[in-house]
Amino acid sequence: MSRKPNSKPHILDYVTFLFKSSLGAWWALVTALIGIFGFTMTDAIVQINRLWLVIILLSGSFSLFVGFQVFLKGWRLYSSTEQQINILEIVRSDDEQIFVLDCPTFHRIGSFLEVYRVKELIEIPIGFIETFHQKEDGLIQARPVWIMPIHLHDIESRELSIESLKAYPSVSKSILNRWVRAEADSKVQDLLRKGMK
Repeated sequence: MSRKPNSKPHILDYVTFLFKSSLGAWWALVTALIGIFGFTMTDAIVQINRLWLVIILLSGSFSLFVGFQVFLKGWRLYSSTEQQINILEIVRSDDEQIFVLDCPTFHRIGSFLEVYRVKELIEIPIGFIETFHQKEDGLIQARPVWIMPIHLHDIESRELSIESLKAYPSVSKSILNRWVRAEADSKVQDLLRKGMK
């Protein structure tokens, strides 16, 4: 488990993220070439008329505005990708499965998370878990509240890989309805067994 817990996004990481693309390298190259060409082809003293001054000011201002908008929206996008919940490991302890999670820093203990199983191009809700402890390294432990029996069997038999599981900080109505029906069926079966004795 070499992954470090999610940390708060930093500007330096974001700048690295921005300039990693090949587009950033081409932009830097073209800008440098235009700058060098403009510097070598003009005299030491450049005179421009008022119309060109206004055009340059408007273009520069518009470019700064668009650049700022791209930076701001890109930062929001980058930040959202850093706030995902990752299931790192499932450990069997005292006859239950403990989920080890890498969660965002704002996550609260006692929260319910819905677990999805990824199959080909779809995500199937299979149950939900509750967080109960945060370790010193920032990783969070969670225990299953309810997992559909067929998927629980796959987890217990290690047939389900961690990479095929995702967790989201919400619980859908459909999975709650299934849990309620499963709990009701379990109670009815218990009552029937007690009545037969």
